[in-house]
Formats: sequence, C-alpha cells, structure tokens
Amino acid sequence: MKILLVFLLIILISCNNTNLQKDEDSSSLLIGTFNIEWLGDGINDKNPRNEEDYKNIALVIEDSGAELLALQEVENLESLKRILKHLPNWKFIFTDEDGSQNNCYIFKSYLNLEDNGTFDDLQIDGFGTRKGAVAKLKYGNLELILLNVHLKSTSSYDNTEEKKQISYELRRKQSIEIVEFRDSILNNNISNNIIVLGDFNDNPLRNEKSNILTLDSNFFFATKGLESCKSQYYDLIDHIIISENLINNLEPVSAYVYDFATILTKEQVDKVSDHCPVIVRINVD
Repeated sequence: MKILLVFLLIILISCNNTNLQKDEDSSSLLIGTFNIEWLGDGINDKNPRNEEDYKNIALVIEDSGAELLALQEVENLESLKRILKHLPNWKFIFTDEDGSQNNCYIFKSYLNLEDNGTFDDLQIDGFGTRKGAVAKLKYGNLELILLNVHLKSTSSYDNTEEKKQISYELRRKQSIEIVEFRDSILNNNISNNIIVLGDFNDNPLRNEKSNILTLDSNFFFATKGLESCKSQYYDLIDHIIISENLINNLEPVSAYVYDFATILTKEQVDKVSDHCPVIVRINVD
C-alpha cells in the first residue's frame, strides 16, 4: 500500500512539473528586454547584492509576464546563474563574454531559442561599445530573428562636450549598423521577421537631439511612446523595434513597462535595477 501511495505521489509531482512547462497561450508570445544594472557574480561587484536581492530579480522576471527576455549588463555566466537558480523553468543563451557588461537571453523552457552568435559590427574598438547577441526563434507560425543590443550611453563619464559628442556619434553609427543588419537578413531571404530589442540609451521622440532616428525610419518602434518607470518626466530608452512584416502581428496597445516598485520596497528596488522590463505581445498564429 505504501509503495502504491509513493508511486501515485511521483506521478502527481511529475504531472505538476509538466504543467509548469506548458505555454498557457500558444497563440502569442510575450517578449521583452531588461537591463539588470551591473548584474555581478558576488565578487567585487559594482552593485553588490545578497541572495535575497537575486531572488527579488528572479521574482521581477517571473512577475513581469515575459516568456522571453533579452538581458543587458550581465557580467558573466556565473552571475546569470545566480538568478536562474530561482527560475527553474527558464533556460538561457549566453553567447559571449566580452568585458563586464554582456547581452544574453533567458526564456521559458517550452520555447526553442537557437544561438546565432554575436553581431560584432556594433562594437567599435576603443570606445567601450558592445556586441549584439543574435538568436532565432521558431514559434507558432513565425520564425523570428532577434538582435539584443546595448548601445553607447551618454553617462556621467562623458563630462566634457567633446566626450558627449563622441557618444552621440557612436550611437548614430551603431543605429546604421542595425539597419544594415536588417537589410542583410532581408536581402539574403533569411527571414522577414526581425526584432531588435535592448537598451538603446536614446529615444527617437527626442527629435533633433536623438541619435537613433535612422532606426525610427526603418523599423516600427513599438515602445517609443512609453514612459520610464523611474519618472513620468523621462522618456524610455529600453526599446523593442520590429521589421515591417511583423506590424500586423503586434498586439495593439500591448507594449508595457513593468514597474516592480509596486511589489518591492525602495531598498529592494535599488538592488534589482535602475531599469524595468519592457514587454510587447506578438501574435504567432
């Protein structure tokens, strides 16, 4: 009798675990981007965190509703594992370690994401610029090419007008490279469905002050009208942009910023990130 009860318990646990792996809505995909400010591995980190902080980051990721996230500012694979151990039903792609701020992907385990390497043309030597991370996702009736980017910032380190102008020009050049990436995919008939997402450190709504206007004229910005989660007076710098072919697959008014300050204290928020997850819903039927 005891053996039978144990056997039934094992079946029950297995069924519950299987349910966790299933997609509740296979007709659409919630895809997003999240810059986790200086996500370190616990050794000499620029933003030191304890185990509770890593758990809170995992909580934010799970609670955001996203099924796939492009992450930025990940120090190394070990730092990524610090949060993934609290996300048992998520997988990852960590393509390349190049410096202390890397791009990678995490995604629900029922998705099949293929690592397509790095897009090196975004890295302009000598100026602290970063490579892009490329992946391919086949889901529903769609095949998507994803490019995860973190464009050059204009930060407090750019404390002279000359340094600021350099950062502006670098972002402009990186924007051109992204358009060329798109054109290469389209011209070689690799895919018509391209999504570029990440930290752009800019917004095309800044008009003449924006350095990424070429992206606004070559992609559809699903997120440019959203406000930053940090202040209603800040425009958004984390974006999701899509190729023309995908416009009809974008759920209307589906773009949102997940403000995790609604579930955490101010001290906990500061240890998660100075960015928030930005997410859109794509129909895949």
